[in-house]
Amino acid sequence: MRFINPTRGPMDFDGMFADIIGYIHEVPEARYKLIIGTDSQLSEETCFVTAVIVHRQGKGGRYYYARHYQRISRSLRQRIFYETSRSLEVASRLAGRLAENGHADLNVEIH
Repeated sequence: MRFINPTRGPMDFDGMFADIIGYIHEVPEARYKLIIGTDSQLSEETCFVTAVIVHRQGKGGRYYYARHYQRISRSLRQRIFYETSRSLEVASRLAGRLAENGHADLNVEIH
């Protein structure tokens, strides 16, 4: 999965994770929240966008997004199920890596 950060450009999952950790280490005493969500838009193919936001509470944040195109049924129920599964997949990978790197206490929200 390729993520894009508007400032740093395209990066893979490992690059995004390293950038998030670097951002947290810039001001380690701040409170952080990690927010993951996916939304979709119908066209010929359905475009799914998964966003990862690291919010330095009260001080801004950084975000990353990945686009994925899929030909799936146009059923709202199927799209919501797929959006949820994409968000959970990314959140699970991030949570595992955070735990391995001493940041298991980071507040993670899934939208």
